[in-house]
Amino acid sequence: MKLQKGFSLIEMLITLSIIGILAAIAVPSYQNYSARAARSTVEGDLLAAASVLERRKAQNFGYIGTVAGTHFPNRSPSDAPAGEEKYTISLTMWDTGNNVVTNTTTQTVRYELLAVSTTRFTGAQEALKVNELGQRCYAQNANTCTIGGADQQSWP
Repeated sequence: MKLQKGFSLIEMLITLSIIGILAAIAVPSYQNYSARAARSTVEGDLLAAASVLERRKAQNFGYIGTVAGTHFPNRSPSDAPAGEEKYTISLTMWDTGNNVVTNTTTQTVRYELLAVSTTRFTGAQEALKVNELGQRCYAQNANTCTIGGADQQSWP
């Protein structure tokens, strides 16, 4: 009797189908994990930026002169090279008359930090926001959310 060496076609097909099933389960799980990790990072970056703003308020009696990208990173993760960030962070400030401040010399009393995911990272945008009172909102498939609005959800 002659000894067989190698694998039969059926054995190879069974092995490939098992690998395919495992990959079909593992790849979406990894992508979901990666998105959750990036979301946790941007949450920390938003809270760190809010901390910078509060320190500036304690020193200057307002948020005057604070600029995203100068006083705190305007992308997340903060150490990501330009163009490879997963979220962009923007700052909006208001003066005592509830007017949006567009310069760095007007005294400001309110702010909102907004992080919007890049579509190349998530496929669809999501937005996270925090304000000077620590209120937060989150929206999927959107580039903003409204704190206290109908679409307000807590951060996931």
